[in-house]
Amino acid sequence: SVSIVEINGSNPCSSQGGDSDGDGVCNDVDNCPNVPNADQADSDGNGVGDACESGGGPCAGITVTPGSGSIITNVTGSNVAIVKIYDLQNNYNAIEVCNTYNGIPCMGIITTLLVNTGDFDVTTQYTDIPTCPQRVTVGGCTTDSDSDGVCDNVDNCPNNSNANQADSDGDGVGNVCDNCPNVANANQADSDGDGIGDACFSDQDFDTVVDILDNCPLIANTNQADLDEDGQGDVCDDDDDGDTVPDLTDNCPVIANTDQTNSDDDGLGDACDDDDDNDSILDTVDNCPVTASNNQSDLDEDGQGDICDDDDDGDTVPDTTDNCPVNANSGQEDADSDGIGDVCDPVLNDQDSDGVGDVVDNCIAESNPNQENSDDDALGDACDEDDDNDTVLDEEDNCPLDANLMQEDTDENGIGDACEVDDDDEVCFPVRAIGGSVTILCL
Repeated sequence: SVSIVEINGSNPCSSQGGDSDGDGVCNDVDNCPNVPNADQADSDGNGVGDACESGGGPCAGITVTPGSGSIITNVTGSNVAIVKIYDLQNNYNAIEVCNTYNGIPCMGIITTLLVNTGDFDVTTQYTDIPTCPQRVTVGGCTTDSDSDGVCDNVDNCPNNSNANQADSDGDGVGNVCDNCPNVANANQADSDGDGIGDACFSDQDFDTVVDILDNCPLIANTNQADLDEDGQGDVCDDDDDGDTVPDLTDNCPVIANTDQTNSDDDGLGDACDDDDDNDSILDTVDNCPVTASNNQSDLDEDGQGDICDDDDDGDTVPDTTDNCPVNANSGQEDADSDGIGDVCDPVLNDQDSDGVGDVVDNCIAESNPNQENSDDDALGDACDEDDDNDTVLDEEDNCPLDANLMQEDTDENGIGDACEVDDDDEVCFPVRAIGGSVTILCL
């Protein structure tokens, strides 16, 4: 066993593990407790100071062989205590290493090893004497012919640099050196020595395209369609348009549209929808292609429908601030300052001076303050030549206020049957007042 010995009890770091290398950094926080490095430089950020990783120290050059009970060889220096080996996942394997301590000889034994190869950081478990806080290699490789950081004994292309070790066909031969990278052929047979493996000339999907040329070697696709030209045929490509959205969820699987915009929420993205607003009007002729506008109204005839036009009257004043949004008035004149522009203010526009503004007056040029409109059309009786809307003009109509297209007049008195009231043989006839209204006068 190893005894814990307190050294330099008066040292300021005695409560923090001491300061074995005398660099002013206490052992508990020193990234290289046995080699002086006051600057604590750690270039690779692995928690072990550069001073330790650069060699030297009491255990420089330790080499171990993987496996339980392996002997640690090439231990230099003396008085080596128990240490820990940490792997890259911060798991550790306890190792007892010492030459001679208190006259008792001992040797190092690996009790457990979590991995077979790799670099590890050695840190101290018990620090009472110099130990080995430096990097050691456990079962490391002796050669890396292609300098890709992967040892030859595990490199799937030892003579071709391929740090990512990509192996598409899973045959143990990396893509960069596989003579048939998409068809498993671990033996790399190449009968004619042309550099193309025999396995490539097979046609696994029987689509008449040999595997080496087939962009979907396992799914038949004689036409070799490849919409996004990514080298993978559409039938085996889960993103045919190459927009990073899988076909299964892509609302336009054959037209790239990463943003997946779908204005009418019909499940079909705008990029491939010929009626984005679903108003039954094709986008190519729709004056508001992404806002439904069935009537296609366009007040200022600028080609942009009113519903999506922010200036309906085309007077350069946005509708949101226009005091007459549907009447062009770029000057925004408002004589009475009532917030309604002069061109659309009913108070300021009354041509016939009947007290009814032109905007709502059913007879703009004929005074008719009562706004009578017998047939409920757009014109008041005062200016309507056919008040009963029976297609017979008032001046010829024997019942101008009662529709009677056939103009029946049984007693031939000039008053149509539809409007004649004659209980006592009076003579009745229509009379139009100055204001435009028509009444029946019976004598």
